[in-house]
Amino acid sequence: MLLSCSTNPEVTEKYVPDGRKVQIVQKGDSFMLMRNGEPYFIKGAAGYDHYGRLSEYGGNSVRVWHSVNAQQVLDSAHKYGLTVTLGLWMAREREGFNYYDKELVAEQTERLREVVLRFKNHPALLMWGWATSCTQRGLM
Repeated sequence: MLLSCSTNPEVTEKYVPDGRKVQIVQKGDSFMLMRNGEPYFIKGAAGYDHYGRLSEYGGNSVRVWHSVNAQQVLDSAHKYGLTVTLGLWMAREREGFNYYDKELVAEQTERLREVVLRFKNHPALLMWGWATSCTQRGLM
């Protein structure tokens, strides 16, 4: 899941790290993922290893659910020419997180902000994913 995108050029141009640019462009009734001005079709897998094999088989991208070991994941993917959808793990109420607790929410928000600031300019980063769909206790 893409967390956010903008078609406003002023906003889009403000966040172009190191000449890279990833955006969603609308053409008629459909949308296209663009990377560095070219259509980008994700041919990928999900997981934390075997990036060399994925690249050998023609894959170009990997999706992970959380940012634990994000530096290692991003560096390894970059080594094999892959992009990464990096998951931002958000706590779930059904596992005890209380979204009415403003202090807890602020702490989670700060953790997520720190992850984004740390990795936003990594050359392998394609986009952020929002992860709450599988049980991953104690990841953040």
